[in-house]
Amino acid sequence: MDLPNDWKNLTLEECSTKITDGSHFSPKESKEGRFRIATVANMEKKHIDLESCKRISKEDYEMLVANGCRPESGDVLFSKDGTVGLSFAYKQHAELVLLSSIAIIRPKGLLNPEYCSYALQSTPVLQKIMGSRRGTGLKRLILADIERIQIPLPPLPEQVKIAKVLSTVDDAIQKSDEILAKTERLKRGMMKKLLGKGLGHKDFKESELGSVPKEWDVLKVSDVFKVITGTTPSTKNRGYWENATVNWFTPADMTDISGQAYLTESRRRISLKAIEDTTLTVMPQGSLILSTRAPVGYAGILKAKSTFNQGCKGLLPNEGRDISPEFYYYFFSSIQKKLQNMSAGSTFTELGKDAFERCLIIYPEYSEQVKIAGIISSFDQKLELERKRKVKLERIKNGLMDDLLTGKKRVTVS
Repeated sequence: MDLPNDWKNLTLEECSTKITDGSHFSPKESKEGRFRIATVANMEKKHIDLESCKRISKEDYEMLVANGCRPESGDVLFSKDGTVGLSFAYKQHAELVLLSSIAIIRPKGLLNPEYCSYALQSTPVLQKIMGSRRGTGLKRLILADIERIQIPLPPLPEQVKIAKVLSTVDDAIQKSDEILAKTERLKRGMMKKLLGKGLGHKDFKESELGSVPKEWDVLKVSDVFKVITGTTPSTKNRGYWENATVNWFTPADMTDISGQAYLTESRRRISLKAIEDTTLTVMPQGSLILSTRAPVGYAGILKAKSTFNQGCKGLLPNEGRDISPEFYYYFFSSIQKKLQNMSAGSTFTELGKDAFERCLIIYPEYSEQVKIAGIISSFDQKLELERKRKVKLERIKNGLMDDLLTGKKRVTVS
């Protein structure tokens, strides 16, 4: 990599006073203790999640501190076993020691800890790190590998400024994550309230689904919907799959967009000839489909006429039944665990057609279905806007890392 003239390319060993890792044995858990031990699983983007850490005894903690397993503020923590390449500058003050899956890098004065953590996440450095991993099962780095990692090193004031710029974007990404998490919590709470109590009801009745508004019916799926099972036409017949134009959804397509209501495009498409030759059913736009095989319980609404494989069920409203697809998308999403518990199978779990048709569901008036779906979908709209904002921020960060950590663009240091 070509670097600016005033930059150096040094190994971590040359830039650090100490490179070590945590304990190579795992102490017994002490549920009453206040001392904690962390592994890679406890690493977040910029800190150790202390609440998720195992607690250990005072004696074990003091022994591991004496063995150098306690990080100090200003150290760079780096995951070296399993999930390799997570890193951040440690700033917490906690009674904490580490297991050997986390390396401790203690920078010299010529290396800023924040800059070091970002340099270790940069694409060129991370690619070399991944190429150095050892092992056939659990991939890992040894300390000698870490010592040999080379990072581009600008003058210290420039390191500080680069770290500050990237940290500002990281803070915005974290804020976006917090907004997403809060909105998800509010949405779940609203779904539970509206799908159980409805809008403006005062009289309730006990049912097999618990207390529901008196005006609601509790019916079997088969009372409301005609349930259709999909299929897979012969994969050897090229005419069924080449130059195909019709969406052919599978459970994998539905997990790809988990949390989003509308199914727009499948991984594979199928031809009109396949539909003519087989028992495939083309469902109209706005139809509901549900994954009923490995995994079970993911719902979606078709954006266009489509069909699906045997891992899914299509739902068409019975004559005389007015249904809002969005309402039942949210309802089936809310009972996903129940649907999974109704499934059977050893190799893979499957919710059979008969069992699904017997499943009990709520049936409010159509106008109330629409209103409830509209309220819940407003949360989805907020989530979608925030997800797009987060993606934009992540693109900005990736571009800045590519430019600033290679010297393609320089920051102004006052």
